[in-house]
Amino acid sequence: MAQQIASLYANPSLKSASFVSGLRDATKATDRASAAIEKGLDHASTAVKGFVAVFAATKAIDAAQEYLRIADASKQMEAQIKLATGQLSNFGVAQKQVH
Repeated sequence: MAQQIASLYANPSLKSASFVSGLRDATKATDRASAAIEKGLDHASTAVKGFVAVFAATKAIDAAQEYLRIADASKQMEAQIKLATGQLSNFGVAQKQVH
């Protein structure tokens, strides 16, 4: 019976050494996988930042184009108003000269 206990005592210690070795290997593998995931997330973050920059630039260009369109429309309206009021002024002058 003492021999079986010694044998049982020896086997768990060997399995414990194997377990510790396996645990170290698993930890190293986990660290490598974690580093790879972190690197991938850094690349994704860079891509997202680039996308946001392009999106913002596109929106800024759209806003500038809209501003220029509104400014052009305003100038056209101003020219039409000057033309209309100038014609009315000329009509008023002509009418005074006739009477």
